Amino acid sequence: MHAIGVLLVTTCAALYALTTVMSKLFFNIYDFSILAYSFLAAAPGVAILPLKIVDGSMKQIKPFIKWALAPAFLFGSARILFYYAVNQGSPSLPTVVNSFSPIMVAILSFFLFNEKLNRKQVAGMLAAIAGMLIFHASSFPMNSGNLLTEAAAILSMFGFSANNVITKKALENIDEAMLTMLIFTISSVALAPVAIPELLAKMSSPISIRTPLTPMILVGILIFAFLTVILPTYLLIDGLNYLSPTAAGLLLLSQPIFTMIFASALRVEYVTPLQLIGATVTILGIAIFRMKSPKKEGPSLKELRKEKSDQRTSATTP
Repeated sequence: MHAIGVLLVTTCAALYALTTVMSKLFFNIYDFSILAYSFLAAAPGVAILPLKIVDGSMKQIKPFIKWALAPAFLFGSARILFYYAVNQGSPSLPTVVNSFSPIMVAILSFFLFNEKLNRKQVAGMLAAIAGMLIFHASSFPMNSGNLLTEAAAILSMFGFSANNVITKKALENIDEAMLTMLIFTISSVALAPVAIPELLAKMSSPISIRTPLTPMILVGILIFAFLTVILPTYLLIDGLNYLSPTAAGLLLLSQPIFTMIFASALRVEYVTPLQLIGATVTILGIAIFRMKSPKKEGPSLKELRKEKSDQRTSATTP
């Protein structure tokens, strides 16, 4: 695995984890759901989009725009399903179900990219998933038994898995910055039916029962949206320039481990023995996954896109 890709995706997992912990401390400042923050995060994309149309950037990627539509829809809908499962069922259920995401990503990658895993990679993946199941073992009794929430959790796992795979395909022709902007802009359509009523309800509440929306709080909301949604998503997309979707999905399993570390450091939660065992097994599994036979890394998608761009430029130059 490319070291740069590993760093980018691991940082993404750490940011998601830090956001989870910080929200427990500061979420009452202005308690929008993460779906509302995701919707607000689309604002920069909506603002930049006209500029991209004017400078011709959109025209260049127009033949490949269909590959941005699918991850954008999956990004929005999977988030809605995930948070429905969290709010209506057991908070731990979607997290446990998402532990199986690397298996789904590996299957999809096989059909789309003909990615084949060797025995060490399969063993490492299964060990990492087993580690996550041990990590979350104490949460299993919290399952609500609600079929709708369980279905939502499974569908969100499918959505996040397919999103990573199709994003990798989109990166063959669209750079990570443009793709991130398109995903947030287009996914806002999927998020709008949920986010807009929440925003309107919150803003229409009497001042006496809600926090006044001061300039400082507004800045805090935008920063929180950036840290919870834009930055980690951009890092994940950029990491997929260097890593296979399966490798990226496996590295994202480290998110609960980072959550445990940050929560313990900030004394929000305390570490249990099962969490320590599960974290150790997960890290060992990820290490085993990386222990494939050494070979020269292939070019990143950034390099391949540059080659394609140079070829197109040469073909159009008289």
